[in-house]
Amino acid sequence: MNKHYQLILWICLFFASFTTLAQGNTQQTGKPNLPAYLQNSGLASKPTKDTVRFEIAPVKFNSKYAEICPTFYKQTLMYSLVKTTHDFPHTRLRWAKHPDIVPYYIPHPDSLNQAKPLLTATSETWHFNSGAATWQPHTEKVIFTRSIHKKSSFGDIFKKAEPERLGLFEATTNTHVWFNLAPIFPLDSLNYSEAHPSISEDGKTLYFVSDMPGGFGGTDIYVAYKDSTGKWGTPINAGEIVNSPNNELYPFIHEDKTLYFSSDRAGGMGGYDIYEAIFNGEKFVRAVNMGVPANSPKDDISLIVNEPKRICYLSSNREGGEGSFDIYRMDVKLLNISRNLTDGGENVFGVMNIEMTGQIVDSLTQQPIKKAMVKIRDFNNDDIQVAFSDNKGNYKFIISNDNKFQISSIRIGYNASAEYQFSTYGITTPTPLSIDISMRPIIYTVTLDVSVIETSNSLDANILPIPDSKLVLKEQQSGKIMEHRTDQQGNYKFTLEQGKTYQLTASKDGYQNSVPYPITTAKRHNSEKIEVNISLTKLEQTTSKEAIIKALVIEKDTRKPIQNATVILKNLQNKTTAEKQTDDNGIALFEVDTTFSYILESIKEKYQLDQYVHIFPKGMQTGVMVESVLPMKAVTYTAVPLDFNIEPVYYQSGKVTFDNEIMKHLDEVYDLMQKYKSIKISIIGHTDSNGSREANVILSQKRANAAKNYLVKKGLAAYRIVSVSGVGDERPLEKCEECTEEQHKKNRRTEFLIVER
Repeated sequence: MNKHYQLILWICLFFASFTTLAQGNTQQTGKPNLPAYLQNSGLASKPTKDTVRFEIAPVKFNSKYAEICPTFYKQTLMYSLVKTTHDFPHTRLRWAKHPDIVPYYIPHPDSLNQAKPLLTATSETWHFNSGAATWQPHTEKVIFTRSIHKKSSFGDIFKKAEPERLGLFEATTNTHVWFNLAPIFPLDSLNYSEAHPSISEDGKTLYFVSDMPGGFGGTDIYVAYKDSTGKWGTPINAGEIVNSPNNELYPFIHEDKTLYFSSDRAGGMGGYDIYEAIFNGEKFVRAVNMGVPANSPKDDISLIVNEPKRICYLSSNREGGEGSFDIYRMDVKLLNISRNLTDGGENVFGVMNIEMTGQIVDSLTQQPIKKAMVKIRDFNNDDIQVAFSDNKGNYKFIISNDNKFQISSIRIGYNASAEYQFSTYGITTPTPLSIDISMRPIIYTVTLDVSVIETSNSLDANILPIPDSKLVLKEQQSGKIMEHRTDQQGNYKFTLEQGKTYQLTASKDGYQNSVPYPITTAKRHNSEKIEVNISLTKLEQTTSKEAIIKALVIEKDTRKPIQNATVILKNLQNKTTAEKQTDDNGIALFEVDTTFSYILESIKEKYQLDQYVHIFPKGMQTGVMVESVLPMKAVTYTAVPLDFNIEPVYYQSGKVTFDNEIMKHLDEVYDLMQKYKSIKISIIGHTDSNGSREANVILSQKRANAAKNYLVKKGLAAYRIVSVSGVGDERPLEKCEECTEEQHKKNRRTEFLIVER
């Protein structure tokens, strides 16, 4: 290998490889007669070109620089960019304040001019080159390769420079910024390196590369397991099936436990080749060269494969590229039933269309439901198809095999169906597929909100709720009676049937009974709400009494008391406030006047309060102690104010696309979600009353989907959006028969409802 070729290879491999590591530690001990990695490699002859099963092409974002180390990173693709087109010295690569190697992420591999650099909140990191990364599933953590060094002194100037060493570090991430950096393994030795992490789907098994002593030669692939405390155990060599006397780099562990890696072992096609190591449930049984087009006479490295094994990305310096290294996408057109990319044979099958049908039925009557909107989502590329059931409730889609899908349906007058997931993995013939969906009809009811308050002859008097007052509701037709008590806020909710007549009365000891209130519920297509305020007159004058409020602040999960929390008591009538700090037992005491009502809340750094506590001591005896518990959740994020809400987005009539004002508002929503890490939302689309009901449902769903896609592509974790739905014009803010344009605009909204703080 000539010097020029070595230098190009070293430039690519240093950031997430480590050529110094790989070449400087190769053991020239001689090869055994027939090593395991050759016995099981399938290399009896040179790998041949496979143009039937695979199709490969460079991605659009390649440049004149070197692109290496593609990685699946949340909803995006991450890669590393070596920003140089000429040779550069090792000292510059190690000490430059602005390194030549920068990690980037891009929303979609087909995007152009949308790549963004990853940043770090630790300024020290910029003095050293960071390397290949793996995102830990279901967390906000990432494990990556980073340069490490020993602290130098004046005397070190006259010593021989030590080789660069690499280590594995963990960081917390909000997609485009990494912070809270910490080493995975103790940095008690700088005599060997650890790099190129890849983590299993369950987050408990970590593969990486190291030149630590005791390997098979050069750099080997190692594995570490996470214990019950979250710590990584002692690394174990992956064995002689995977490793060889030469250098193994860039492991990638697939969800089915197949391991992909690069190696310059004997029997390859030239330079570094990509191999597939087959796992039989207990151990790796063979490692097979992936052949052409995955490999070439040049260096082919860092292959990653998506879950269905239909799309791969790799980096290569093969002929015809834009820069020294480019990233290529390899599509798997034909996939063997074994799902091993290196297996051929008669069982190989390709992409085919499958007809999927089904019927939408009423869960109570089992009758077909017509004009239901059926939605199917493709997990492979996130595409969505929509269809409507016909007069017999039937629907039809054309889907592909070897894929995963999610199907659901909505219809006015029915509850949305459950989101049912299914797959077409392993289907080798275009056999029709049928899935019936049941939908539960909405039984329309009327909500009766009753509030019982105290009357007063004073014009300046505050409205005081009457807790524990007795409510009697009698249905006039059947004579059925319902009795309930109001809550601490003097409220109670009844659920009534439509088309009925009722009579409501309220009473409380010490107050004059109310007159009967007639309640009538009309038959309507949509549910409604009736609000009734009942005033009761107190029989005797209330005198001022003193009571004690005992506020107990505890941790929500452990139930342990929280010391030095600030407890705030707010008087609802005269608007005064009082503050106290909790003692060692998490307690704060307040003396209060029983003629007023109060609100309690607590504040402490790194804790989140779920909700206010309302106190109504009216009518209590002097000296009575009222205990209120304030559970707070320990958090690592910015606490969310209890009165915090997200404003909706408003649209022009009939439009789905975003104008500058909408994008600006969605950017604000994204920034708020990044500020308050604990918030989860539901996105609900609404329209005005123009157009048909079915068209409005589709339009509102598209708007809601567009808002979600915008936020996710910007970097918001998809799991923080709990649901996305469109309800058309069913829930207008402005209820009007002949609405003005201003009223229509208020109804054309997409809401972001906070479902978890």
